[in-house]
Amino acid sequence: MIFVVPRLKTPAVCEECVSAILRDSVLTSLKNRSSVGFLLGLPVDFDSIFINSSECVDKLYAGLPDVRVPLNVFSSWGGLSCHVKLTSAPGTVIRLTVNSMDIEPSDCIYDALTVYDALLPMRAKTLHRLCEAVRVPVSLVSTSNVMLLSFRLTQGNKSFRGFFQAVPEAECLSVIEIPAAPSEAGEMTSPFYPSLLPPLCSCTWRLQTHSTSLGVALKFQNYILSPKDLTPCEHGWWKVNEIIYCGRYVSHVTVFRVPERSVEVVFRCSSRSSELPFSATYSGFNISQREHNAAPR
Repeated sequence: MIFVVPRLKTPAVCEECVSAILRDSVLTSLKNRSSVGFLLGLPVDFDSIFINSSECVDKLYAGLPDVRVPLNVFSSWGGLSCHVKLTSAPGTVIRLTVNSMDIEPSDCIYDALTVYDALLPMRAKTLHRLCEAVRVPVSLVSTSNVMLLSFRLTQGNKSFRGFFQAVPEAECLSVIEIPAAPSEAGEMTSPFYPSLLPPLCSCTWRLQTHSTSLGVALKFQNYILSPKDLTPCEHGWWKVNEIIYCGRYVSHVTVFRVPERSVEVVFRCSSRSSELPFSATYSGFNISQREHNAAPR
């Protein structure tokens, strides 16, 4: 942890000066809930000071791929502050599945689970936050083989039930031959589907129809592609046959058509935290019936 020290005339720093710098930084962080310093170039939240003095600090390890490691946390009437460090074997990432979480909704002021893509609670490494009860299982994936769970449970009977597992890192690449049938031929999904998308991920789909008269149509359930402008892509970066698009989430079905027989679709995650997954069905369409440039509908 690094603190900014005023420029001094000598390299020696008195003990009282260091104490004053640390005290002022911590007091400011308590007031503003801001970072108290930096680690590996990233701001460290005030909570990280207490990570090893909380009511529970546990370490769990997943050594074998796809083997579920149970993870259950219960609080008493006195409340609970708990940090759980998850690690997995090198060459894997961690998938956390939350089966249920019984807390009172409070916009994360009282009860909350914060998941970090690191072993310290650094705000810049926040993957996801749960601020209300979970009734339907949800899962999320780290970008490396470490993850930190930070529980804050206030008075009352609160509980968390779930598990985590190591998932082998693998290249996401699919080569797809679209059959001649006019019906929807198959489905393409986001990396680690149905888990939430991690901040760093990518996938490539190479699709081809059986005839030069057929193009490729992608029918998204909750997503739309738009040509990229000068603003960054916040919810997914796409390249379709060398043309760049940005993705965003919508509440309706959309269809993206490319009037070419062979199509290469490249997707890259671009959010700072976990995002909703997406899915699309692919099929062929008659280019002569819809003669236009590739564009979403």
